[in-house]
Amino acid sequence: VGETANAGIDVADHDNLTNLIYGGGDGSANTAIVKGNTYVTVQDSAQAHVIYGGGYGANAVIKGNTTINLTNDARVLFVFGGGEMGEVTGNTTVKLAQGLKTKDGDNNYQNAYKVYAGGYAGPVDGNTTLNLLGGSVMSAFAGACNANIGGTTEVIIGEGTPGVPYITHAVYGGNDFGGHIGVNNTSSKLYENITVPD
Repeated sequence: VGETANAGIDVADHDNLTNLIYGGGDGSANTAIVKGNTYVTVQDSAQAHVIYGGGYGANAVIKGNTTINLTNDARVLFVFGGGEMGEVTGNTTVKLAQGLKTKDGDNNYQNAYKVYAGGYAGPVDGNTTLNLLGGSVMSAFAGACNANIGGTTEVIIGEGTPGVPYITHAVYGGNDFGGHIGVNNTSSKLYENITVPD
């Protein structure tokens, strides 16, 4: 299997909806393994259905860390810091930046529907971190969706200035649907100016 040293994607300033974005490789191809770190930055008016910091398929391994940043007017349905079935041997981080804005300032237009710091059926061997610093999100998980996390999970909400995320439903420190957190350790940091509807 071929290997890539590092990988990064910047998605910016377009109104066309992108279906899938992977920071890692395609497990059905010969370049599935990333021996290093990946990042995905979605900014301006970019839109996407699903973003993964990792790769697609069990063979799409990230031998490093992954980072996803949403900023400006970015809008995404689902965000996963890890891979779709692909493993991340390091840590994963998902950040909704302080400068992230909703459409026309209306919080009913979420920047993201569901956000996971971990993967979708893709394990993370290290730690997962979710930074909710701005924008609007329906539900957010510091863990994964039906995947294991070897280390700890952490969610940070509203740190810094302006730091005013709008959370429509809930934030969870653990996983969604299944999987376990290896050291049974979740943590959260809640700062001021957080808007959670009644």
